Amino acid sequence: FKDDTLPMPSPEDYHFLYARSFFPQWPLARGKNSAVDFFLERAKTNWLKCGMQQQAMIAMALHRMGDDGTATLIMESLSQRATANDDLGMYWKGFNAGSYWYEFPTETHALMIEAYDEVAKDRTRVDALRQYLLKLKQTTDWKTTKATADACYALLLTGGDWLAPKAPPTITVGDERVSTDAQEAGTG
Repeated sequence: FKDDTLPMPSPEDYHFLYARSFFPQWPLARGKNSAVDFFLERAKTNWLKCGMQQQAMIAMALHRMGDDGTATLIMESLSQRATANDDLGMYWKGFNAGSYWYEFPTETHALMIEAYDEVAKDRTRVDALRQYLLKLKQTTDWKTTKATADACYALLLTGGDWLAPKAPPTITVGDERVSTDAQEAGTG
């Protein structure tokens, strides 16, 4: 068979690789005819044919399984296709939401945050992705409870601590300084 005639793994197959990569303490059965090796080889050669969420899952699975070269290449490709904006953060203009589980926008964006944090280790882009996810919530909503859980997981798992206490503001009215002794938790 030529490589083009072999079947493509499904999104569920890539999700299996991603989910299974969380458990390195239990090695996968590998070998010349194993399904895992087939999925990994197809992922390495055909990742551009996959959707964005699948690409992020492939990058993380390959990274966890020791193929940093392909994982880095996928992250560079995602970065080149992204749009960065000071007000909105980082997002993908060409992303079209669909009705399949791997085409949901909030879940895809949350997975991108995880991929940029784990594979690319790019704190600046992670914070820009978090900013967009929060803007998405501010302007509309996260649609489902699963999307909300994924978004909260991504926001709490990665990036800088945006809720850390900062120096209290200095407030003056005229020449008199106003005391800020009583502060509300979380909002200051």
